Amino acid sequence: MRRASWLCLPVVAMVALTIPSAATAQAKGDELTKFRNRETAVWESVKNKEVESIRKVFQKDYVAVYDRGILGLSEEIDGISKLTIRDYRVTDVNVRNLDPSTVIVTSKVVVDGDANGQSMSGTYNAMTVWQRSGNQWYVAAHTEIKAM
Repeated sequence: MRRASWLCLPVVAMVALTIPSAATAQAKGDELTKFRNRETAVWESVKNKEVESIRKVFQKDYVAVYDRGILGLSEEIDGISKLTIRDYRVTDVNVRNLDPSTVIVTSKVVVDGDANGQSMSGTYNAMTVWQRSGNQWYVAAHTEIKAM
């Protein structure tokens, strides 16, 4: 009888190790919510053309990749003045941790707006790289492409 209980112990241990704890699931949910809120805040700042808010959250060596080219922070800020975003919705947010200080956030963004007088309305697949410095998170890179 004693041998049977020892034989079951490895199976129980393997099952316990493969089931994520409630605390781990809660932490992942909290992280998803935080980064969804960060992404939405950036889109809201762009919509409202809040340049100073954007400068505070973007790294100085920020880079963006769009169909129109590879942009740095100053070009990105200049481009915001040419945008009119009437409405947007951030959906399907996913967070991937590269390391404790670097996170990739992917999402879909439905936009109703214009750029340089041309419609840019539609659904975009977006990716943002966030990096932590101290206790603050900053946008290091962003790209988006219109979904087909």
